[in-house]
Amino acid sequence: GGIRGTIQDESGAVIPGVSITATHKTLGITRQAVSDDTGTYLLPDLNAGEWEVKAQLESFQTQVQTFTVVTGSTGNVDFKLKVGASSEVVEVIGQAAQINTTEYKIDGVITRNRIENLPLNGRSFMSLALLEPGVAANYDPTPGWASTYFTISVGGSGAPESVVTVDGASTRERLSGATQNFSQESVQEFQISTFNFDLSTSGASVGAVNVISRTGSNAFHGSGFIFFRDQHMAAFPGLKRPCDPAVLANRVACGGGDPQLLAALEQPPFVRRQSGFTFSGPLKKDKTFFFTNYEYTNQVGAYSVAFSDPLFQGYNHLSPYPYKFRLFNARIDHKLNNRHTGFLRLSQDNNDGVQATAIESNWASIDNLRNQAAIGLNSVLTPHLVNDFRYSYSYL
Repeated sequence: GGIRGTIQDESGAVIPGVSITATHKTLGITRQAVSDDTGTYLLPDLNAGEWEVKAQLESFQTQVQTFTVVTGSTGNVDFKLKVGASSEVVEVIGQAAQINTTEYKIDGVITRNRIENLPLNGRSFMSLALLEPGVAANYDPTPGWASTYFTISVGGSGAPESVVTVDGASTRERLSGATQNFSQESVQEFQISTFNFDLSTSGASVGAVNVISRTGSNAFHGSGFIFFRDQHMAAFPGLKRPCDPAVLANRVACGGGDPQLLAALEQPPFVRRQSGFTFSGPLKKDKTFFFTNYEYTNQVGAYSVAFSDPLFQGYNHLSPYPYKFRLFNARIDHKLNNRHTGFLRLSQDNNDGVQATAIESNWASIDNLRNQAAIGLNSVLTPHLVNDFRYSYSYL
Protein backbone atom coordinates (compact mmCIF):
# COMPACT_ATOMS: atom_id res chain seq x y z
CA GLY A 1 0.00 0.00 0.00
CA GLY A 2 0.94 3.63 0.14
CA ILE A 3 0.10 7.13 1.35
CA ARG A 4 -0.21 10.32 -0.68
CA GLY A 5 -1.52 13.75 0.22
CA THR A 6 -1.53 17.51 -0.24
CA ILE A 7 -0.21 20.11 2.20
CA GLN A 8 -2.01 23.47 2.44
CA ASP A 9 -2.08 26.46 4.75
CA GLU A 10 -5.22 27.91 6.33
CA SER A 11 -6.00 29.94 3.21
CA GLY A 12 -5.87 26.87 0.97
CA ALA A 13 -2.53 27.69 -0.70
CA VAL A 14 -0.23 24.72 -1.23
CA ILE A 15 2.99 24.51 0.81
CA PRO A 16 6.14 23.02 -0.73
CA GLY A 17 9.11 21.76 1.26
CA VAL A 18 7.12 20.21 4.13
CA SER A 19 8.91 17.27 5.76
CA ILE A 20 6.68 14.18 6.00
CA THR A 21 7.66 11.36 8.36
CA ALA A 22 5.62 8.15 8.55
CA THR A 23 6.29 5.56 11.28
CA HIS A 24 4.78 2.07 11.39
CA LYS A 25 3.28 1.68 14.87
CA THR A 26 4.06 -2.04 15.13
CA LEU A 27 7.37 -2.50 13.33
CA GLY A 28 8.89 0.93 13.99
CA ILE A 29 9.80 1.36 10.29
CA THR A 30 10.23 5.01 9.30
CA ARG A 31 9.72 6.51 5.84
CA GLN A 32 10.26 10.13 4.85
CA ALA A 33 9.22 12.42 2.00
CA VAL A 34 9.09 16.15 1.18
CA SER A 35 6.15 17.92 -0.47
CA ASP A 36 6.94 19.21 -3.98
CA ASP A 37 6.10 22.51 -5.66
CA THR A 38 2.44 21.49 -5.94
CA GLY A 39 2.28 20.71 -2.21
CA THR A 40 1.87 16.98 -2.80
CA TYR A 41 3.89 14.06 -1.42
CA LEU A 42 3.93 10.28 -1.97
CA LEU A 43 5.07 7.40 0.24
CA PRO A 44 4.81 4.23 -1.89
CA ASP A 45 5.27 0.55 -1.03
CA LEU A 46 4.41 0.67 2.68
CA ASN A 47 3.72 -2.29 4.94
CA ALA A 48 0.07 -2.86 5.79
CA GLY A 49 -0.97 -1.62 9.22
CA GLU A 50 -1.27 1.56 11.26
CA TRP A 51 1.11 4.41 10.43
CA GLU A 52 1.69 7.68 12.28
CA VAL A 53 2.14 10.44 9.69
CA LYS A 54 3.77 13.73 10.79
CA ALA A 55 3.99 16.98 8.76
CA GLN A 56 6.61 19.49 9.91
CA LEU A 57 7.85 22.86 8.59
CA GLU A 58 9.46 25.84 10.25
CA SER A 59 6.95 28.61 11.26
CA PHE A 60 4.05 26.12 11.15
CA GLN A 61 2.57 23.92 13.84
CA THR A 62 3.53 20.24 13.50
CA GLN A 63 0.55 18.02 12.75
CA VAL A 64 0.22 14.25 13.34
CA GLN A 65 -2.36 11.87 11.88
CA THR A 66 -2.86 8.12 12.22
CA PHE A 67 -3.69 6.24 9.04
CA THR A 68 -4.25 2.54 8.31
CA VAL A 69 -2.54 1.35 5.15
CA VAL A 70 -4.31 -1.56 3.45
CA THR A 71 -2.87 -3.99 0.94
CA GLY A 72 -2.62 -2.82 -2.65
CA SER A 73 -4.19 0.62 -2.10
CA THR A 74 -2.85 4.15 -1.78
CA GLY A 75 -4.79 6.36 0.64
CA ASN A 76 -4.91 10.13 1.03
CA VAL A 77 -3.64 11.88 4.15
CA ASP A 78 -3.94 15.66 3.66
CA PHE A 79 -2.73 18.35 6.04
CA LYS A 80 -3.86 21.95 6.57
CA LEU A 81 -1.09 23.57 8.60
CA LYS A 82 -1.57 26.54 10.91
CA VAL A 83 1.00 29.26 11.56
CA GLY A 84 2.85 28.71 14.82
CA ALA A 85 5.98 27.24 16.37
CA SER A 86 7.04 23.90 14.90
CA SER A 87 7.50 22.65 18.47
CA GLU A 88 3.71 22.80 18.87
CA VAL A 89 2.34 19.39 17.93
CA VAL A 90 -1.32 19.05 16.93
CA GLU A 91 -2.79 15.58 16.66
CA VAL A 92 -5.58 15.34 14.09
CA ILE A 93 -8.27 12.94 15.31
CA GLY A 94 -10.39 11.05 12.80
CA GLN A 95 -9.54 8.36 10.27
CA ALA A 96 -8.92 9.57 6.73
CA ALA A 97 -11.34 8.22 4.15
CA GLN A 98 -10.24 5.02 2.41
CA ILE A 99 -11.89 6.04 -0.86
CA ASN A 100 -9.41 5.77 -3.71
CA THR A 101 -9.96 8.66 -6.11
CA THR A 102 -6.77 8.29 -8.17
CA GLU A 103 -6.71 4.63 -9.34
CA TYR A 104 -9.13 2.90 -11.69
CA LYS A 105 -8.72 -0.71 -10.59
CA ILE A 106 -11.58 -2.67 -9.03
CA ASP A 107 -10.60 -4.49 -5.87
CA GLY A 108 -11.40 -5.02 -2.21
CA VAL A 109 -9.44 -5.77 0.97
CA ILE A 110 -10.44 -8.24 3.68
CA THR A 111 -8.88 -6.99 6.93
CA ARG A 112 -7.63 -8.91 9.96
CA ASN A 113 -10.68 -7.83 11.96
CA ARG A 114 -13.02 -9.61 9.53
CA ILE A 115 -10.80 -12.69 9.34
CA GLU A 116 -10.84 -13.00 13.14
CA ASN A 117 -14.50 -12.32 13.81
CA LEU A 118 -16.53 -13.74 10.91
CA PRO A 119 -17.45 -17.46 10.97
CA LEU A 120 -15.45 -19.45 8.42
CA ASN A 121 -16.31 -22.92 7.12
CA GLY A 122 -13.27 -25.09 7.71
CA ARG A 123 -11.36 -22.04 9.03
CA SER A 124 -10.33 -21.12 5.49
CA PHE A 125 -9.87 -17.37 5.08
CA MET A 126 -10.51 -17.75 1.33
CA SER A 127 -14.22 -18.16 2.05
CA LEU A 128 -14.27 -14.42 2.84
CA ALA A 129 -13.66 -13.77 -0.85
CA LEU A 130 -17.44 -14.12 -1.20
CA LEU A 131 -17.77 -10.71 0.47
CA GLU A 132 -16.50 -9.08 -2.71
CA PRO A 133 -18.76 -8.59 -5.77
CA GLY A 134 -18.11 -10.73 -8.84
CA VAL A 135 -16.31 -13.45 -6.85
CA ALA A 136 -17.50 -17.07 -6.60
CA ALA A 137 -15.96 -19.66 -4.26
CA ASN A 138 -16.17 -23.44 -4.30
CA TYR A 139 -15.71 -25.34 -1.03
CA ASP A 140 -14.59 -28.97 -1.00
CA PRO A 141 -14.26 -30.48 2.52
CA THR A 142 -12.45 -33.55 1.10
CA PRO A 143 -10.28 -32.16 -1.70
CA GLY A 144 -8.30 -35.36 -2.35
CA TRP A 145 -5.46 -34.95 -4.84
CA ALA A 146 -6.04 -31.21 -5.26
CA SER A 147 -5.47 -30.59 -1.53
CA THR A 148 -7.25 -27.21 -1.74
CA TYR A 149 -10.30 -26.54 0.41
CA PHE A 150 -11.38 -23.38 -1.40
CA THR A 151 -11.01 -22.33 -5.01
CA ILE A 152 -12.23 -18.96 -6.27
CA SER A 153 -13.20 -17.61 -9.65
CA VAL A 154 -13.62 -13.97 -10.63
CA GLY A 155 -16.02 -12.51 -13.16
CA GLY A 156 -17.29 -15.91 -14.28
CA SER A 157 -13.84 -17.22 -15.21
CA GLY A 158 -12.41 -20.58 -14.19
CA ALA A 159 -10.48 -21.00 -10.95
CA PRO A 160 -7.12 -21.77 -12.68
CA GLU A 161 -7.23 -18.33 -14.34
CA SER A 162 -6.99 -16.55 -10.98
CA VAL A 163 -3.63 -16.06 -9.26
CA VAL A 164 -3.08 -16.45 -5.50
CA THR A 165 0.09 -14.97 -4.00
CA VAL A 166 1.34 -14.74 -0.41
CA ASP A 167 3.81 -11.92 0.27
CA GLY A 168 4.28 -11.68 -3.49
CA ALA A 169 5.05 -15.40 -3.92
CA SER A 170 2.74 -17.54 -6.05
CA THR A 171 1.20 -20.52 -4.24
CA ARG A 172 -0.28 -22.22 -7.32
CA GLU A 173 1.00 -25.53 -8.67
CA ARG A 174 1.31 -25.17 -12.43
CA LEU A 175 0.06 -28.60 -13.53
CA SER A 176 -3.01 -29.19 -11.35
CA GLY A 177 -3.80 -25.57 -10.47
CA ALA A 178 -3.97 -26.46 -6.76
CA THR A 179 -2.79 -23.88 -4.25
CA GLN A 180 -0.92 -24.26 -0.99
CA ASN A 181 -3.15 -23.91 2.09
CA PHE A 182 -2.41 -21.32 4.79
CA SER A 183 -3.93 -21.03 8.25
CA GLN A 184 -6.19 -18.05 8.80
CA GLU A 185 -4.05 -17.30 11.88
CA SER A 186 -1.08 -16.46 9.64
CA VAL A 187 -2.98 -13.97 7.43
CA GLN A 188 -2.92 -10.25 8.23
CA GLU A 189 -5.19 -9.27 5.34
CA PHE A 190 -5.69 -10.01 1.68
CA GLN A 191 -6.67 -8.07 -1.42
CA ILE A 192 -8.91 -9.35 -4.20
CA SER A 193 -8.37 -7.61 -7.54
CA THR A 194 -11.11 -8.30 -10.05
CA PHE A 195 -10.62 -6.03 -13.06
CA ASN A 196 -8.13 -3.39 -14.25
CA PHE A 197 -5.51 -4.47 -11.72
CA ASP A 198 -1.97 -3.06 -11.81
CA LEU A 199 1.46 -4.57 -12.48
CA SER A 200 1.75 -5.92 -8.92
CA THR A 201 -0.67 -8.68 -9.96
CA SER A 202 1.15 -9.66 -13.15
CA GLY A 203 0.42 -13.14 -14.47
CA ALA A 204 -3.31 -13.00 -13.80
CA SER A 205 -5.72 -13.04 -16.72
CA VAL A 206 -8.85 -12.22 -14.75
CA GLY A 207 -8.55 -12.12 -10.94
CA ALA A 208 -5.80 -12.02 -8.35
CA VAL A 209 -5.65 -12.64 -4.59
CA ASN A 210 -2.78 -10.91 -2.80
CA VAL A 211 -2.25 -12.25 0.75
CA ILE A 212 -0.08 -10.51 3.37
CA SER A 213 1.18 -12.65 6.26
CA ARG A 214 1.27 -11.50 9.87
CA THR A 215 4.36 -10.08 11.56
CA GLY A 216 5.59 -9.75 15.13
CA SER A 217 5.92 -6.56 17.17
CA ASN A 218 7.74 -5.11 20.18
CA ALA A 219 5.39 -6.97 22.55
CA PHE A 220 5.05 -10.72 23.03
CA HIS A 221 1.67 -12.14 22.05
CA GLY A 222 0.31 -15.66 22.01
CA SER A 223 -2.97 -17.47 21.49
CA GLY A 224 -4.37 -20.98 21.35
CA PHE A 225 -7.61 -22.43 20.04
CA ILE A 226 -9.65 -25.63 19.84
CA PHE A 227 -12.68 -26.04 17.55
CA PHE A 228 -15.00 -29.02 17.37
CA ARG A 229 -17.84 -29.81 14.99
CA ASP A 230 -19.86 -32.96 14.30
CA GLN A 231 -22.99 -34.01 12.41
CA HIS A 232 -25.27 -32.82 15.23
CA MET A 233 -24.26 -29.22 14.48
CA ALA A 234 -25.27 -29.30 10.82
CA ALA A 235 -28.65 -28.62 9.23
CA PHE A 236 -30.12 -30.61 6.35
CA PRO A 237 -29.72 -28.94 2.93
CA GLY A 238 -32.94 -27.23 1.95
CA LEU A 239 -34.31 -28.09 5.42
CA LYS A 240 -35.29 -31.53 4.08
CA ARG A 241 -33.93 -34.93 4.99
CA PRO A 242 -32.09 -36.47 2.01
CA CYS A 243 -34.34 -39.53 2.07
CA ASP A 244 -37.61 -37.77 2.86
CA PRO A 245 -40.36 -40.13 1.56
CA ALA A 246 -42.12 -37.13 0.02
CA VAL A 247 -39.15 -36.47 -2.26
CA LEU A 248 -37.62 -39.95 -2.38
CA ALA A 249 -36.25 -40.58 -5.87
CA ASN A 250 -33.87 -43.51 -5.36
CA ARG A 251 -34.95 -46.15 -2.88
CA VAL A 252 -31.78 -48.23 -3.36
CA ALA A 253 -29.45 -45.27 -2.67
CA CYS A 254 -31.45 -44.51 0.48
CA GLY A 255 -30.88 -47.85 2.15
CA GLY A 256 -33.07 -50.10 0.09
CA GLY A 257 -35.50 -50.58 2.95
CA ASP A 258 -32.85 -51.20 5.65
CA PRO A 259 -33.93 -48.95 8.58
CA GLN A 260 -30.48 -48.87 10.19
CA LEU A 261 -28.74 -47.85 6.96
CA LEU A 262 -31.50 -45.33 6.25
CA ALA A 263 -30.93 -43.76 9.69
CA ALA A 264 -27.17 -43.50 9.01
CA LEU A 265 -27.77 -41.99 5.58
CA GLU A 266 -30.20 -39.48 7.05
CA GLN A 267 -27.53 -38.19 9.40
CA PRO A 268 -24.11 -39.49 8.29
CA PRO A 269 -21.35 -39.41 10.92
CA PHE A 270 -18.97 -36.48 10.70
CA VAL A 271 -16.42 -34.98 13.08
CA ARG A 272 -13.85 -32.20 12.65
CA ARG A 273 -11.34 -31.28 15.33
CA GLN A 274 -9.11 -28.24 14.83
CA SER A 275 -6.47 -26.91 17.21
CA GLY A 276 -3.43 -24.67 17.05
CA PHE A 277 -1.50 -21.73 18.44
CA THR A 278 0.25 -18.47 17.54
CA PHE A 279 3.27 -16.86 19.17
CA SER A 280 5.01 -13.60 18.23
CA GLY A 281 7.28 -10.95 19.64
CA PRO A 282 10.65 -9.19 19.37
CA LEU A 283 14.00 -10.91 18.94
CA LYS A 284 15.60 -7.47 19.30
CA LYS A 285 13.45 -4.48 20.22
CA ASP A 286 12.76 -2.06 17.36
CA LYS A 287 14.97 -4.22 15.13
CA THR A 288 13.96 -7.87 14.66
CA PHE A 289 10.53 -9.48 15.10
CA PHE A 290 9.10 -12.97 14.69
CA PHE A 291 5.70 -14.58 14.18
CA THR A 292 4.89 -18.29 14.09
CA ASN A 293 1.77 -20.43 14.12
CA TYR A 294 0.72 -24.06 13.78
CA GLU A 295 -2.69 -25.58 13.04
CA TYR A 296 -3.80 -29.22 13.06
CA THR A 297 -7.07 -30.57 11.66
CA ASN A 298 -8.36 -34.11 12.15
CA GLN A 299 -11.54 -34.76 10.17
CA VAL A 300 -13.51 -37.97 9.64
CA GLY A 301 -16.47 -37.92 7.30
CA ALA A 302 -18.62 -40.61 5.74
CA TYR A 303 -18.64 -42.02 2.22
CA SER A 304 -21.76 -43.82 0.99
CA VAL A 305 -21.03 -47.12 -0.75
CA ALA A 306 -24.23 -48.07 -2.58
CA PHE A 307 -24.84 -50.74 -5.20
CA SER A 308 -27.45 -50.17 -7.90
CA ASP A 309 -27.97 -53.92 -8.38
CA PRO A 310 -30.59 -55.16 -5.88
CA LEU A 311 -28.62 -58.42 -5.60
CA PHE A 312 -25.84 -56.55 -3.74
CA GLN A 313 -28.14 -54.20 -1.90
CA GLY A 314 -27.35 -55.83 1.43
CA TYR A 315 -23.76 -54.63 1.15
CA ASN A 316 -24.69 -50.94 1.08
CA HIS A 317 -22.93 -49.12 3.91
CA LEU A 318 -21.21 -45.94 5.08
CA SER A 319 -17.43 -46.00 5.25
CA PRO A 320 -15.23 -43.63 7.33
CA TYR A 321 -13.58 -40.98 5.15
CA PRO A 322 -10.53 -39.57 7.01
CA TYR A 323 -8.65 -36.38 6.22
CA LYS A 324 -5.89 -34.67 8.21
CA PHE A 325 -3.77 -31.61 7.60
CA ARG A 326 -1.06 -29.68 9.39
CA LEU A 327 -0.24 -26.03 8.60
CA PHE A 328 2.92 -24.29 9.80
CA ASN A 329 4.14 -20.75 9.22
CA ALA A 330 7.08 -18.74 10.56
CA ARG A 331 8.17 -15.23 9.61
CA ILE A 332 11.07 -13.02 10.71
CA ASP A 333 11.21 -9.29 9.95
CA HIS A 334 14.46 -7.34 10.32
CA LYS A 335 15.21 -3.64 10.09
CA LEU A 336 18.73 -3.27 8.69
CA ASN A 337 18.61 0.53 8.93
CA ASN A 338 16.20 3.37 8.13
CA ARG A 339 16.53 2.70 4.39
CA HIS A 340 16.48 -1.11 4.20
CA THR A 341 14.10 -3.66 5.74
CA GLY A 342 13.70 -7.35 4.96
CA PHE A 343 11.79 -10.50 5.87
CA LEU A 344 12.06 -14.28 5.64
CA ARG A 345 9.02 -16.58 5.67
CA LEU A 346 8.84 -20.39 5.81
CA SER A 347 5.49 -22.14 5.28
CA GLN A 348 4.43 -25.78 5.13
CA ASP A 349 1.17 -27.51 4.17
CA ASN A 350 1.12 -31.24 4.97
CA ASN A 351 -2.11 -33.16 4.50
CA ASP A 352 -3.08 -36.78 4.01
CA GLY A 353 -6.28 -38.69 3.34
CA VAL A 354 -7.88 -40.89 0.70
CA GLN A 355 -9.35 -40.44 -2.76
CA ALA A 356 -12.67 -42.27 -2.49
CA THR A 357 -14.19 -43.90 -5.57
CA ALA A 358 -16.68 -46.79 -5.59
CA ILE A 359 -15.76 -49.41 -2.96
CA GLU A 360 -12.89 -49.22 -0.47
CA SER A 361 -10.59 -51.52 -2.43
CA ASN A 362 -10.44 -48.85 -5.15
CA TRP A 363 -9.51 -46.01 -2.79
CA ALA A 364 -6.10 -44.37 -3.17
CA SER A 365 -4.00 -43.09 -0.29
CA ILE A 366 -2.96 -39.42 -0.55
CA ASP A 367 -0.04 -37.65 1.13
CA ASN A 368 0.56 -34.04 0.04
CA LEU A 369 3.53 -32.00 1.22
CA ARG A 370 4.00 -28.40 0.11
CA ASN A 371 6.81 -26.13 1.31
CA GLN A 372 7.52 -22.52 0.48
CA ALA A 373 10.32 -20.12 1.43
CA ALA A 374 10.05 -16.41 0.61
CA ILE A 375 12.40 -13.51 1.21
CA GLY A 376 11.92 -9.81 0.61
CA LEU A 377 14.09 -6.69 0.76
CA ASN A 378 12.60 -3.20 0.68
CA SER A 379 15.09 -0.43 -0.12
CA VAL A 380 14.45 3.31 -0.16
CA LEU A 381 17.02 4.42 -2.75
CA THR A 382 15.88 8.05 -2.91
CA PRO A 383 12.81 9.90 -1.57
CA HIS A 384 11.24 9.28 -4.99
CA LEU A 385 12.58 5.78 -5.76
CA VAL A 386 11.80 2.60 -3.82
CA ASN A 387 12.89 -0.92 -4.80
CA ASP A 388 11.05 -3.99 -3.51
CA PHE A 389 12.84 -7.30 -4.15
CA ARG A 390 11.05 -10.63 -3.67
CA TYR A 391 12.26 -14.20 -4.19
CA SER A 392 10.47 -17.45 -3.39
CA TYR A 393 11.13 -21.15 -3.68
CA SER A 394 8.27 -23.66 -3.59
CA TYR A 395 8.38 -27.43 -3.37
CA LEU A 396 4.89 -28.62 -4.27
